[in-house]
Order: sequence, then C-alpha cells, then structure tokens
Amino acid sequence: MKYLLVLAVALAACGNKNDLPILQHEAATLAKFYKPRLDTLDPRVQAIMVRGRTIPADFPGVKEVGMQVQEARDTIVQLKGIVQPGPDQKSALEKQADAAAKAGKLADLQKLLHDTEAMLQRGMTIILDDLSAVEGWIAQYDRKLLAMAPPAAPGPEQPSGQPGAPEAPPPGQVPAAPPAAPAQPAAPKQ
Repeated sequence: MKYLLVLAVALAACGNKNDLPILQHEAATLAKFYKPRLDTLDPRVQAIMVRGRTIPADFPGVKEVGMQVQEARDTIVQLKGIVQPGPDQKSALEKQADAAAKAGKLADLQKLLHDTEAMLQRGMTIILDDLSAVEGWIAQYDRKLLAMAPPAAPGPEQPSGQPGAPEAPPPGQVPAAPPAAPAQPAAPKQ
C-alpha cells in the first residue's frame, strides 16, 4: 500500500514537470484568444464617443453614462496590457508564463493562468455590459429627440398626409371645385 502511494506521488511529480510547456502554450493561446476580441471593441467605443459629442453635457444621465464609457475604456486598456504583443511579439502574459516555466514554478504558472483567465473573463463582461448600457441609453435619448421633434412637412406626393387627397392651391388662388361623382346606373325596373 505504501509503495502504491509513493509511486502515485512520483508519477504525479513527473507529470507536473511535463505540464510546464503545455501551460506556457496555454498562456500564449489565452493571449491570442482575447486580443482580437478586445480589438473589436475599439470601433464600438469610438462610435459611442463620436455620437456622445452631440449630446448636451447637461442632459440628465450624461454624467453616469460618461462614467460607464470611461470604465469600459480603462478596462480595455488594462486587458490589452496583458494580451497585446510587444516588440518581441510576446504579450506580458506570455513573458510571465515563460519566466515561471523557466524557474520550474508550476504552481505559480497555474495560478497565473487561472487568475489571468478569470480577470479577462470578468473584464470582458464589464466592458460589454457598460457598452451595451451606454448604447441603450443613447438609443433612448434618440427616441426622445424624435418624439419631441416637430412633425415633418408633408412631401409633394401627399400634401395633406392622406393618400389621394387633393392638392392645396397655391397661396392667393381659389380652390377648384371637387370633381363630380360618377353617375350611378339606374336601378332595373321590376
């Protein structure tokens, strides 16, 4: 029984040493997975910023919405700092994983991967929630503007807004008499 326990511990220790390259690869894969997802958020943030410039700064709710946009932008910058490759084509995550693997610190490498993945997932959730909330707020603002806008003048094809309505005469002219109704055929005699 003691021999089996010692053998199991020895095999587990050997397996752990072999896990270092796998975990290093996992760090690189994690960075490569999140980088394009973060990159796709930049145009979305820019579109919000451009649209936001047309909204009055004293409009109710603007301050809160601005804070959400700022939180999303800050989180994007933070996460990009982890997964964006540097001049040597390695991300900060990959460099930390390489250092832990080189030092043979399996537990540190496992913790690094676990903590980083949790941080990336949580950060993406925050970013997406903030951007969706801001876009929803802007859509509500736009709906309110449309509701408050004066009605549009009727176009030339339907001056009164009714299909088939007669055209109004130009100013200073007397309206023409309405067209006579077509004659009805006489009812047959019985």
